[in-house]
Amino acid sequence: MSKTESTKKNYKIKSTRLIKRFEKETQNKYTDNPKKIIPWLVTKKPTWKAPTWRQYKSAICEYFSETGQLQAKNELFEIQCDGCRPNNYIANSSSKKAKHFSLIDEKLIEKYFVERKRNKWTLQTYCFMKATLLTGLRPCEWKSSELLKMRYKNKEIYVLTTKNAKDTNGRAHGDLRHLLLNNLSDAAIKVIKQHLLNIQKHLEHESTTATFSEYQEACRQTMKRATKDLFAKRKKRPSLYTCRHQFSANLKNAGYSLVEIAALMGHGTDETATVHYGRKSRKKGGGPKSRAGLPEAYPPEMARVKEVYVAKARNAPHNINKNNKGPSL
Repeated sequence: MSKTESTKKNYKIKSTRLIKRFEKETQNKYTDNPKKIIPWLVTKKPTWKAPTWRQYKSAICEYFSETGQLQAKNELFEIQCDGCRPNNYIANSSSKKAKHFSLIDEKLIEKYFVERKRNKWTLQTYCFMKATLLTGLRPCEWKSSELLKMRYKNKEIYVLTTKNAKDTNGRAHGDLRHLLLNNLSDAAIKVIKQHLLNIQKHLEHESTTATFSEYQEACRQTMKRATKDLFAKRKKRPSLYTCRHQFSANLKNAGYSLVEIAALMGHGTDETATVHYGRKSRKKGGGPKSRAGLPEAYPPEMARVKEVYVAKARNAPHNINKNNKGPSL
């Protein structure tokens, strides 16, 4: 059976990612001995379910075919699914978390927190949730975030800066990113300010050796309890990270380009948002149809995303300028 162009494209994406992962984890250059990837794949079987194993095996077999490694292809093709993770196994990972955050759910959680505002961590968690819905930051990125007033296009605006969490493994467009908040309302800016103040107060508490990780975990657990109380029958419930997925969906819904989305999300390429992040629609309540209430991407960061995309299209190495100073003061 001949493969469709779409299937070939997907196999190419998967094989490229697997080879990069193999090289990173084993410190071996794939081209030195392509067959070495086979035992490495076998060691990963217990962490993959059978359908995932078949997809990855097919992708590498296709790559072996294209590069003339027919003996390696035949050797890998003979390896079956024995030893893969059971299909009924549910990991404590994103597979258990919702990828969208409806307006109805948001209002229900907001009401839940307001009714329990005297309880410890409820208001902090509420601000964490709202600020992440407004900006799309990874929860861990709030640790390094600052809200600054900067001059941009002859106008003073608020800019949220943060360190890209995935920059160390080459999956970001630079070490920093800047979200231009000129479209956000005063109320939205107030929420972000309050969230950053809550974090600062926790870290500066004199009687403790507080860490941001403790703060994040306390808010995560509070969010988990709230969604369990509200949506007990659901298999997948909203989490703090769901807010980032919904932010991406809101950007798509408002007509942002993939390059703009990648720059705002901190991705090194515009492919990530299409593969891993929320769809356009916001179920049960709709989403923003305009850019009002959403940040704008910083043009130099969009340029870096485009540079990566063009380089990949030409199969050429890219040289990203990471001198990322942001809008001028």
